[in-house]
Amino acid sequence: MIILKKLRWGNCFSYGEDNEIDLQANPITQLVGVNGAGKTSIPLLIQEVLFGKNTRNIKKQDISNRYTDIPGYWIILLFEKYESTYEINLQRSKSKLTLTLSENGLDISSHTAIATYKTIADIIGFSDFKMVSQLLYQSSTTNLEFLTATDTNRKKFLISLLKLDTYLSKHEVFKVACRDISKDILSASAALEQIRSWIAKHENMSLTKKESKKKILIPARISEDISIVKDRISRIKVLNKQIVDNNQYKKELAALDIESFSKDIVRYDKEAVAQLNEKMGGLKASSNSAGATKRTFSNLDGIKECPNCFQEVDTENVANILKSATDEIHKYALEIQQLQAELKGWEEIRLEEVVARKTEASFVRLNTVIDEDVAVEVLDEGVLSAEYKSLRNELYQVEKEANEVIEYNTKVSAFNAKVDVISSQLSEFRTDANKKSKVLDAATEEKSYVELLKSAFSTNGLLSYKIESSVKVLEDSINEYLSEFCFFRLVFLLEKEKLNVDIIDDAGSLVAIETLSTGELARVNISTILAIRKVMTTLANSNINFLFLDEIVGVLDDAGKEKLSEILIKENLNTFIVSHESTHPLIPIMVIEKTNNISRLTDGR
Repeated sequence: MIILKKLRWGNCFSYGEDNEIDLQANPITQLVGVNGAGKTSIPLLIQEVLFGKNTRNIKKQDISNRYTDIPGYWIILLFEKYESTYEINLQRSKSKLTLTLSENGLDISSHTAIATYKTIADIIGFSDFKMVSQLLYQSSTTNLEFLTATDTNRKKFLISLLKLDTYLSKHEVFKVACRDISKDILSASAALEQIRSWIAKHENMSLTKKESKKKILIPARISEDISIVKDRISRIKVLNKQIVDNNQYKKELAALDIESFSKDIVRYDKEAVAQLNEKMGGLKASSNSAGATKRTFSNLDGIKECPNCFQEVDTENVANILKSATDEIHKYALEIQQLQAELKGWEEIRLEEVVARKTEASFVRLNTVIDEDVAVEVLDEGVLSAEYKSLRNELYQVEKEANEVIEYNTKVSAFNAKVDVISSQLSEFRTDANKKSKVLDAATEEKSYVELLKSAFSTNGLLSYKIESSVKVLEDSINEYLSEFCFFRLVFLLEKEKLNVDIIDDAGSLVAIETLSTGELARVNISTILAIRKVMTTLANSNINFLFLDEIVGVLDDAGKEKLSEILIKENLNTFIVSHESTHPLIPIMVIEKTNNISRLTDGR
């Protein structure tokens, strides 16, 4: 038995990230939520991860939740078979799908998703997507149409369910065979005469085979060399300019004084220079002031009376002032001379730094433009043209020899093939000639046998018998469930292309399906669903613990729901019953809540 254990997913349909549901936690689980909450999404996720498609035919790009910013989605299913544990991991980015399959932790995925899906089908025992979908998922809008369908469509459904389509395909095969045999009978006489004529014409021919010559391979080197030389000729001016320019760049690089920017040097300090200039201005101003004083008092030297104010001049004091002014002027001159020397030094540093930066920029530029792969010597067009002509002649000779060998071998192959065909056909035609003479006698008898088989595999032959016996099994299974569920009994009546259904009540009266109440019809439908599942499980020779009943129990009364729970528990299943609200007080509830377009699973207890 296959046990589906856990399903995890993210960003699928209306769900957000990191959702998980334990598929085997309880024999029966009520899945409750409003319309659009994401109840039906769960079986669709199982279908996608097992088969890569779903019964709603929703495209891969539409599975992602459009209300999130997350590109793609992911689904992980954990299941067991016998003593092995398997994990299927489906990851889809914006445009890429990745599918991995592991067994007991060991990766057993194939190179492609299609091949991996085939491995999954082999493990679970189902290759028919439609069948396994019906086994795992039953809804009020799909499979319950079986009983209310037309009699003809109901029979077609059973043919597909019981895998009897092969009978109809065989009927078509024998139908075509009958037509072909009739044509063979008409053409057999002419064919026999044609064969005998062909044998007479060819049996005296020489059938000795000829030997082929060894194939000559054209070295790829020649074509490559021709392409290179041709390219050089077409671009010789450009290439030579590159060579000349590259050599010039190398000379310029060699001429650079690299040490001028690689060694540690004193950096030009604008702020220090500004301070020196400011100090220089102050000293010059002070010197000018001392000079003015000296000039003023120099005019009073030796004069006893001031010509302006006519007061007596202190000649000793004038001499002292003149001496002090002279000393200041000399001192300021020395300091100005010292500052000028410092400023000159900073100017030399600035010029040295400018030169170093230019040299460094040239160094970087030249190292960028120099190409060490470029040749040193310029190309000679005459030499290249001679080399190109020589290579073309070499290629021409090799191609000529190779084509001659190919032409010879083609003729030899055609001759030898003809010898093989004639030799083979001579043997076959001699044998066939003997058979053809017997075919004419046996053809009519063979045709009668094929026509008999054609009738046997028609809808009124073995197929009808097979359906009749299988319908009885399905009828008994449905009535076995009905005996526990309600007081009705179902009878199938097979009439040629139709399969009629009669419902009989406990009084033995015939009841039309259309007259059943909604709850009564639901009981009959559920019994039919469980019976069909049992038949399909038997046909597939495999069983899965999972069943998803989508909105098919809402019309049942409390007694009906109670009885359904008892029946499902005996089925050894893990069943999820979908409804809009809680329906059974003792069955575990799982609620799907949807907030801001994001669905989440919560425990309803």
